[in-house]
Amino acid sequence: MEKEQPQQIRVIQLEERNSEDVVYRVEKDYPRLFMATPFHYSAIILRHLQRTHLLDKHHKVDWVVDNENEENFTSLTTLVSGCFQFYFEKDGKKSGSGYFLVDPVLRIGKNDKVLALDSICCQTFFPKSLGPLTEWKGCLEVAHQSGYNMIHFTPVQELGKSNSSYSISNQLALNPIFGNDVKFGDVQKIVNDMKEEWGVLSICDVVFNHTANETPWLKTNPESGYNLVNSPHLRPAYLLDCIISEFGRDIGQEKYAKRGLPSKINSEDNLNYNLRHLRSFCGGVLVTNHQDMYNLVQSHLHAAVENVIAGVRYERLQHDGPKLPQVTEKNPLSHRYFVNVLHLEEDQSIAQVEKLLSSDDDARFVLAHNGWNPTKAKTIRRFCVVEGIYSKTGEICPLKEITIMCRKNKVRVFVDVPIRDLDLISGSLQHAMAAFGGFIVGPSFVVDHQRISGLGYCFSASLPPLLAGVGIKSLSLMEKNPLMVLDLQEKCKFFHKTLRTLDHFRVIGHELAPIKHIVLKDPFVKRTNEETSSVISQIILFVKEEYKIALVKPSYLEKQEASIPTPSIRIAVNRLLTRDEIKIVVCAIQDASQKILDA
Repeated sequence: MEKEQPQQIRVIQLEERNSEDVVYRVEKDYPRLFMATPFHYSAIILRHLQRTHLLDKHHKVDWVVDNENEENFTSLTTLVSGCFQFYFEKDGKKSGSGYFLVDPVLRIGKNDKVLALDSICCQTFFPKSLGPLTEWKGCLEVAHQSGYNMIHFTPVQELGKSNSSYSISNQLALNPIFGNDVKFGDVQKIVNDMKEEWGVLSICDVVFNHTANETPWLKTNPESGYNLVNSPHLRPAYLLDCIISEFGRDIGQEKYAKRGLPSKINSEDNLNYNLRHLRSFCGGVLVTNHQDMYNLVQSHLHAAVENVIAGVRYERLQHDGPKLPQVTEKNPLSHRYFVNVLHLEEDQSIAQVEKLLSSDDDARFVLAHNGWNPTKAKTIRRFCVVEGIYSKTGEICPLKEITIMCRKNKVRVFVDVPIRDLDLISGSLQHAMAAFGGFIVGPSFVVDHQRISGLGYCFSASLPPLLAGVGIKSLSLMEKNPLMVLDLQEKCKFFHKTLRTLDHFRVIGHELAPIKHIVLKDPFVKRTNEETSSVISQIILFVKEEYKIALVKPSYLEKQEASIPTPSIRIAVNRLLTRDEIKIVVCAIQDASQKILDA
């Protein structure tokens, strides 16, 4: 007979301080013991942070007094998963607080086999792209056969005019693309079949905090968003939004063409000319005798206009934008910040807008998009994202200087190599392990903060099982043989030193970087990028045909890159290369460059 395992108990020792930078992780259905020694507290209070109907409800838990050991404690067994906040009182006053996270128990198959949380492999599907519900299983089975054990669905409800997956027009109806007679129960059956037949779980986004412009209940419940009545500070912003919108409509209708403002913006000169007229167009919004107030409003107007122009530049001119030069009704000069839910398709004149602002009955139906509220601007978090080794140059990032700068300006540092004193670190499996994907780690207080504040988000960036296996195996080999890293560094330094002997090329980047770039030396660089690229291609072809060695010339998306690096040969250093093999590669490049450049 199998021996029964003793029940595990998680003990949380309460301290007379705030512990909000710590999250205690516990398993569902296991008891946890809150110990209150050496202090004696009068009460401990709990609340669940995810269940909507419990958000504002705190539950008092009684203490058990152990006089013999002179301590207080209480035992809890949590039957629901999620994040809980607790605090405790001493002499009727809050004395300390903290959080604990209860992991869910996931089960699959007809026998409800437990699926370990660290074995989840998830893929995202867009229901709007799956077509009729009758075709879903055929599409989803591909993920099952590929080894995924969880499928993440974006919202399945009826979408608004924009067809964005999160812009829901009717929260109580399914997307009609699934079929006219499809009910929620039909979708539930597919989810149940996936779980029982394939052992594949599902997760679906539910969206409570935003909706489509066309949502009918916005007309009956306009107070659900920031409108011009419950947020009267938005009224000037709405007026400015309407003025900018009218200016854009007039440009699209060629009303300013004779004044040098065509509806097609295809150059920086066009944009700057629009900027000058937009500033003058918006300049008459405020008339006041108070110079300080006038200067304040003008500074806000200037910021608004600059933001509009930045948006126009991105959509019309920038290399990484959609490049839509023509101002039309479909592609307006600037997108609206506000929507009037009673007049979605109507363009109101400034006179009509001013009349609306004088009536609360009408103004309450004007809502700000995305809950736009300037009073929350202070909560914006800023990140500085850098590479540890720049793949285009082989340079190593000056992390010490960047970290000092970011600390000074209260910016979090995000880098792709493990260095101390950084906020977030991502590890890539692509170059070192020939597998896509990676991981993100950071100090416990940052990770815990993200865990608490990011509970409403679903991250579905799991690796395909094959590549995950490659990564796990690679990490295991590195753990068993830590000298691999030192061996690689030695090969990097030797390769770097040997490349410096080339007559026609110079090596750029750091000697310890496993990515090497060699570019032509002077005077060979006195040619166009196209000519240089052609010469490098000839050298690569020569080395391939004569020495059977494959070299790589980096390719870049010229229309999307902010700046194109100098044409180069890129070499990735492998720790298994011998010194003799490295010398052979360098000699091959030397021979090819002499025959082609000295001919």
